[in-house]
Amino acid sequence: MTLDDAKYFCEKARFLERERFLHNCILPTDCYEECEDKLLTVTCCFPHESEVPWEYFKTIYNEIPLRFRMPLMLSVLYQYYDIDYVEMLQYMSNYINVEETAELKAQRIAGNKAFLKNRVRKDGTVMVYRGMAENSLIEDYAVSYSLDKKTADFFVEYHKGWHGSRFGVTIKRFINIEDIMYCSNDRGEKEVYVIPLYVADMSYRGLYYLTSREDLWGLKIGDLRQYLSNEEYNAVLAEYEKSRHKEQQE
Repeated sequence: MTLDDAKYFCEKARFLERERFLHNCILPTDCYEECEDKLLTVTCCFPHESEVPWEYFKTIYNEIPLRFRMPLMLSVLYQYYDIDYVEMLQYMSNYINVEETAELKAQRIAGNKAFLKNRVRKDGTVMVYRGMAENSLIEDYAVSYSLDKKTADFFVEYHKGWHGSRFGVTIKRFINIEDIMYCSNDRGEKEVYVIPLYVADMSYRGLYYLTSREDLWGLKIGDLRQYLSNEEYNAVLAEYEKSRHKEQQE
């Protein structure tokens, strides 16, 4: 970080004196806990809806020890602040395709196995759940899953209430341990951060064709066919048609 960068972010930070700001600059020798504490000390000075925490993370990205970059991005920036989601996926793509060495990948897998313990099946997969709804993220771009079905069920209802979704579903997936970027229970959600399909498989149209966040959203009612039985799908469809009819009347 340059002196101009330090001056810019220090002026933006609330309740943080210059001396303390500089004291919380991440060093190459810092352990994960030190990196996390320093990052949170600075970013908590900015409003959650602010873009400054994401700008700050990008500015100090190359100063963060390599193996901690993705865990910090996911557990701090992604969880608590307004980030550029497309950019975040691009950072993930660059990490797994360019930055991550064979040794770092082996360490990542070993760390996830230690967290997941007996949840790793004999075929090397882990069963996870995700709550999806009409106005939530398309699964091919999704990062966050949970080991706990009740947590995923909660987010179906969350999207219905907060984002005005008229239908939703909890899906179950078996994720290969190699495709898990990081695991955390910091918020009590037994969260599993995965490498999204659009990041893992660049034979798709690719991340760099995305132009805005809007390209990532919009589960369609027909998409539910792959997740639900005919009986379940018909029940959701009936409820959806009922809500559409009510909207038209209003």
